[in-house]
Amino acid sequence: MRDVTFEAANLFQFTDPAHALTLRVKRSWFMHDGSNFEHRKFDIREQSHKVSIRVRPYTKGGMRLVHCFQDTSVRHYESASNIKGAASDARMVAKLSKYVDP
Repeated sequence: MRDVTFEAANLFQFTDPAHALTLRVKRSWFMHDGSNFEHRKFDIREQSHKVSIRVRPYTKGGMRLVHCFQDTSVRHYESASNIKGAASDARMVAKLSKYVDP
């Protein structure tokens, strides 16, 4: 298993490079019709955008470490507008394996 140091939950601050990693990404997804997977991508003309992940996880599950995550292109729906103190409109998590790659 990975040797990790946990941080407090709900640290949705991504401006300090010592505590958060920011990457440029392009969105894609997979569709499954019951027998085949199809990899789909957004139009090539669509600009990439930034996502950020906190370097340290704040909790763990049976197989994953859970990190605070931000994708500034994802916005919340009106019913979720009571979220307070988040660095973006939507709070998300990223789950990474807690086991070391061989």
